This record gives sequence, C-alpha cells and structure tokens, in this order.
Amino acid sequence: MGDSIAKRYANALFDIANVEKKLIEYQQAYKLLTELFHEDEKILSVLSSEFLSLSDKEKIIDELTKPFELINFSNFLKLIMSKHRMNQFYRIQYEFNLLVNVVLGIVFILGGLAFVVT
Repeated sequence: MGDSIAKRYANALFDIANVEKKLIEYQQAYKLLTELFHEDEKILSVLSSEFLSLSDKEKIIDELTKPFELINFSNFLKLIMSKHRMNQFYRIQYEFNLLVNVVLGIVFILGGLAFVVT
C-alpha cells in the first residue's frame, strides 16, 4: 500500500514540475533536501512529530526550501507533512526520480551494462 501512496504523490509532484518545466530543478531540490535529512535525521522526525504544531512545521519547511525558490515544492512538502506522509518521503523521491529519468532519457550503468530508462 505504501508504494501506491508514494507513486500517487510522486506523480502529482511530477505533474507540477513538468507543467512548470522545472523537472531538473525539482529533482535537485529533492536530492538536496534528502541529503540534509540524511545528515540530520532529527529534521525528518520533527516534521513527523505530533507534538509540534502544523504552523511551526510549515515554517520549518519554508526555511528549508527557501533557497530552491520553488513555491510548489514547498507546498508539496507541506501537503505530505499535513497528511502524515513524511514516512513516505524517501519512497516518493525514488518514484519521482524514476518518472523524471524516463522523460530525460537518463542512462543507468549497472554491472558494466548500460540501461536506458524508457
């Protein structure tokens, strides 16, 4: 079930990024935020916390996403946070990256073999 939820959110984010013609920018923003969450795992815990108010968590997201200048990326994160889906954050990124890579024709090399995502 979690995979289908992540795919739906990833599709929604993909649609937004595609309409804005900013697929790469969204992908990079998601990657940088993921790196930040890996460096400090407490951030994701705070955004998932039931003890912090929604408005306080939204302020944190605004600060984290301000450098990207992608208002709809920030709004997307607020949505998944408000729907208690931050536990799907990494899976959504994975699914989103798959969609973007198909559109961009990204090639993966695995074990000496090249694969084109189609």
